[in-house]
Amino acid sequence: MTVSPPAAAPGATPGQSPARVPAPLLQRVATPLALLLFLVVAALVTWPQLPHAADSLRDAGDPALFVWTLHWLATAVTHDPAQIYAGPIFHGFPNPVTFTDTSLLPGVLLAPLWLADNHLLFLNLLMWVTLALVGFTAYLLIRRLSGSVLGGILGGMICAVNGYTLAHLSHLNLLSAYWLPLGLLALHYLLHPDSRGPRWWVALGLAAALIGQTLSTFYVLAYFLIAVVAYLAWQGLAIRAVWRWPGAWRRQLAAQLLVVALLVGAVIVAVTAPYWETNRVLGLARSADEIATWSAQPLDYIGVSLHNRTYALLLPHSDPEPLFAGFTALILAAIGAYGAWRQARRKATPPAAAGPFLDEAGFYAALTLLAGLLTLGPSLDLGAWRIPLPYALLAQVPGATALRAPVRAMVLVNLGLAVFAGLGTVRVLAALTGRATGLTPPPPFPVREGGDRGAVVLPSPRRGGAGGEVAARWMRVLIVGALAVMIGVEQQVAPLALTPMPATAAELPPVYRWLTDHPDGGVLIEMPVGLGLRDPTVETTHMYYQTWHGHPLVSGYSGFRPATYTEIFTFIDSQYADFTAEQLGLLQSLDVRYILYHAANYKTSAWARVQAGLARFPQVHEVGLFPSGTYGDDYLYALDPRPAATTLQITATPGETANSLTVHITNPYTYPLLSRLRPTLDLSTPDGRQVAVPTPLLLPPGEHTFAVALPGSPLVPPVALRPVVPFPSSLQGAAPAGQAR
Repeated sequence: MTVSPPAAAPGATPGQSPARVPAPLLQRVATPLALLLFLVVAALVTWPQLPHAADSLRDAGDPALFVWTLHWLATAVTHDPAQIYAGPIFHGFPNPVTFTDTSLLPGVLLAPLWLADNHLLFLNLLMWVTLALVGFTAYLLIRRLSGSVLGGILGGMICAVNGYTLAHLSHLNLLSAYWLPLGLLALHYLLHPDSRGPRWWVALGLAAALIGQTLSTFYVLAYFLIAVVAYLAWQGLAIRAVWRWPGAWRRQLAAQLLVVALLVGAVIVAVTAPYWETNRVLGLARSADEIATWSAQPLDYIGVSLHNRTYALLLPHSDPEPLFAGFTALILAAIGAYGAWRQARRKATPPAAAGPFLDEAGFYAALTLLAGLLTLGPSLDLGAWRIPLPYALLAQVPGATALRAPVRAMVLVNLGLAVFAGLGTVRVLAALTGRATGLTPPPPFPVREGGDRGAVVLPSPRRGGAGGEVAARWMRVLIVGALAVMIGVEQQVAPLALTPMPATAAELPPVYRWLTDHPDGGVLIEMPVGLGLRDPTVETTHMYYQTWHGHPLVSGYSGFRPATYTEIFTFIDSQYADFTAEQLGLLQSLDVRYILYHAANYKTSAWARVQAGLARFPQVHEVGLFPSGTYGDDYLYALDPRPAATTLQITATPGETANSLTVHITNPYTYPLLSRLRPTLDLSTPDGRQVAVPTPLLLPPGEHTFAVALPGSPLVPPVALRPVVPFPSSLQGAAPAGQAR
């Protein structure tokens, strides 16, 4: 979709490419200037984060989680890559890093930086650059599609500065969508029959974009793959794409797409294999209620954030997912879509000579509509009517049930709006200045002899010589600048108060400095644990401190929490006023070495009872009292390890019927032990069959029997059953060498 002047360039003859004319200086430096512009825009949007990048986070929630995740990935890849998914949180559960979205690429590539003394600086810088790349890569795509630098800049602004994106400035994974425009740009070039040049390098570029997205976030990857499949299907429906392409070109394209599929498929299988295992063991599928909660409603598209300074009193609020793109963006997109429709109607060339314009404009219209429907979830409820939507089909794809938020298909909606807004900008500028847009790069796809057959025809330029053209060019720049300011004003939100965080080990609260100075790898639990269940920022703050002291944590926070984790901590919290034998057995079952009490979170009478309960057990030793301005007084206790003589003993005998078993579980200790990490104790028979035993969470001392149904043929007694998920005592969860600082 390029912009062609009405007259051929001097020296050109029909059927020949026009003579090459040196590009203006501003055009030659447009790309680096655009990158600089988007860096400035990202700094303004996230202000005042950049000046405080070394000492603060946007908030203590998800940003602290990403600090921990990236620091752990860097630690694992530099010391013991085999442990990369076995992070030191949710101790006792297998591969807790798989409980949340992937962030392998920034964690691995920036490993030396994450291991530096300041853990805040690089996350804040990375988020700033990531937001800038969202706008810049959209600019590259839209510049090629619209043929206009200014159209690309305004489209990139809309893609980076919108209600949905600004609501997720704390989510590094969701911001990492800059691979999507790059991949689509490569895909457009690859499937254009008139393109020439290093096509195999373009195919590898498409593969690199998909692989980069795989290593950055699964959410955007899912919609990236939808866009790729949709474009292939769209081109397959185009007449010229079916039988008008040369046979040699089709064979080469098939080979290139096959190589891309094999490379990307291999990486996806390798990266997602641990997630599939976690799903098999613990179940990562989202419930229908969760998916419905995180689906958009039609009115959300006119909803803004409560913090929006322009429309908060005029439009409905739609926190935490404001989807309103702004009137400026919507008007420009409507102009671009109308212009595309008008040109498609008056286009008289036969299908054999059809250029890329109709195919690509129609594709982005269809993609935007499809993505908008996906954001609404599996169905749309209209009172007594329930209308099934395309997301219900997506939910049938293996692995898609782990995606919690259909609303995140907004990444495609915003990109589609940005593309049409770029096209609309071209037409607005042409109408206001009476000239073609100027600042145009080379055609969107290098073409063979014969020129660009799909150009957008704009009004003829007025006469006025070189001076008039320069004046018109600067007028267009001023118009685009004014439109960009309007977009920024519409999306302006009140800056949130930043959360100061300790930036060096010397700034840590005293108890964490003590733990940092004693890197023995002992498992730590912080009490009261119920606060972390009610307020995730409590756990993410503890995880941030863990990057300094290195002790594995029993608790943790992520996008997924195993059901048994909540059950364990609910039990501990209900007993927090008395340290009991049940708590002692549970903590020893989890290999806890240190118990940290934040006394300021207890009532005075309750804290006195906790201390009295701790004094009753000789296995608990007070390490010290640590005054802290953050929590008040912190009390640290050491817990003796459980005797290593034996663990729960499991055997089975025939039940009352041929297809039943009586499972015998013996707790040889004098206090209860944790019996399972899943909702049921899943046992494996010698021939590979699984038996679910509904044991209580804590198993009292002595022998216990449970009658269970046996699938298949009877077993010959005696039978030794093996836990599908080993007991916590046999899951050491040791940190790689170097994690303890």
